[in-house]
Amino acid sequence: MNIAQVIMETIKDQRHDIKWVAEKVDIPYTTFLYKLKNDNFLAEELLRVGKLLNIDLEELKNKI
Repeated sequence: MNIAQVIMETIKDQRHDIKWVAEKVDIPYTTFLYKLKNDNFLAEELLRVGKLLNIDLEELKNKI
C-alpha cells in the first residue's frame, strides 16, 4: 500500500470527498488529484493532509 492509497482509504472511511480535502489543505483540486494518482506528495503537504484526516504518520510509515 502506498501513501496515496492510505489517504484515499481514509478519505472514504471518513466520508469526505477529495475536493473538500484539497480545499482544506490549500492544494488546487486538480493538483491534489495528480498527487494522489502519482503518489507524489511533498513532506509539508503530507503533514497537512495527515493533520486534517487524523492520520498517524508513524502508523502510515508502517503501512507503506
